[in-house]
Amino acid sequence: MRKYFYILITLLAVLSIGFVGCKNKPTAVSDFIDEPEVPTGSVIPTPTKKSLSDNINFQEYSGYSFMSKDYYYKSNNVDKKFQYTIKIKKSEFDNGRTVEEFKDYENGTEFTRTYTGTTHNYKKEFTSIKVDVSGTDRADISFNINEGYAYFKPSDYNFTIELAAINKE
Repeated sequence: MRKYFYILITLLAVLSIGFVGCKNKPTAVSDFIDEPEVPTGSVIPTPTKKSLSDNINFQEYSGYSFMSKDYYYKSNNVDKKFQYTIKIKKSEFDNGRTVEEFKDYENGTEFTRTYTGTTHNYKKEFTSIKVDVSGTDRADISFNINEGYAYFKPSDYNFTIELAAINKE
């Protein structure tokens, strides 16, 4: 009889933990940005800077710019093309730290998010932290050093953006 009592107590404890946990709702899927439409035939530009150095510190990528393939956004029910861009540079405001300026479009309006980089992790990704006050708080960027591509994923995007190195200042 005592065995069944302990099983009942354990079951009630597990259920109460489940009910408390359900009150803390996870982030809704609709809070993430899906990949926009891609025009037919849109391809990632060919990198003009084909090889990148294999840097451990993010500031060594300062001066590089990257551009994605074409995407669509709607403006007054008209499809307009845009490209994601990233510029890696020394900040004029953030104590001279190296930052990523990420340009995107939402509801027909261009906006820029600024992230500051760190050293790369074991997956050779640089985890970046948001500097400005709008948008997501974190993003990851990694580089294909042999081909000249960058792969950028803000934490509120459901997809990774592939960009080609278009120049080194």
